[in-house]
Amino acid sequence: MTTLFSSLWRGTEQQISRILDKVDDTNIHNSIKPGMRSVGIMFLHIGESQFSFAQTLFGAEIPSFTPQTLGRAENPVGVVSAEELKAFVRKSCETLTLSIAKCPDDAWNKPVQTPWKVEMPRNAVMGFAMNHTMQHIGQIIQALKYGE
Repeated sequence: MTTLFSSLWRGTEQQISRILDKVDDTNIHNSIKPGMRSVGIMFLHIGESQFSFAQTLFGAEIPSFTPQTLGRAENPVGVVSAEELKAFVRKSCETLTLSIAKCPDDAWNKPVQTPWKVEMPRNAVMGFAMNHTMQHIGQIIQALKYGE
């Protein structure tokens, strides 16, 4: 199963990278409409979520940061530069990639305690993580294309 999840995650990571490459300091604040999360905030959320999943699912060591988007409905005050944001998201992708690769095949069906305080099989949570990321990538694409 590790090979399967590594392959599935690689596709998700390629989409993240492809869209992240389009973000710069001129479009980082784009949002689909006023009051909605900006491109930068959504990518920050993706990075924070991926670090959280890497730690929850695989016990990965993650960098110290104060989550600004996890479990919160309101937008954080601001986002760092596009280059700092890209480095954060890329590091979260790398952390999750390495964590998936180290997971033994027999561990994928074992339950883990989720951030939502319920136990679920590791494979189900990883599936959720990839789906979650791709939903936000779709929102980011729309904000980059149509937002201001």
